[in-house]
Amino acid sequence: MNDSFDLECVHDQIPENHYTIEIRPSKHKIQFTNKHIKKSYLLKDGQPAHYIENSGSEMIVFEKDNWQYMLSIDKRVSKQVSIQSLIEIANSIDYSTKKKKLL
Repeated sequence: MNDSFDLECVHDQIPENHYTIEIRPSKHKIQFTNKHIKKSYLLKDGQPAHYIENSGSEMIVFEKDNWQYMLSIDKRVSKQVSIQSLIEIANSIDYSTKKKKLL
């Protein structure tokens, strides 16, 4: 079953400049145990975001409005793109389901 949207960005001349976004419904989320979570952060909307490291990448995983987001970078560029940069991207994901009142 295709239960996620994956976007992969790779620099055409520097393949280690590799960034991935995965989005899936929370009901199909990938579960991570505490041993996988290296650090947790609090996003500006109060939701937790977890820093997870694996053999080839570093990622921030969080949920928002019944969706799980996984933002990851290749470990080879982790000195240029910090986890704080991924947190800033996570904080920039903002959409409102509330209708705005027209004046």
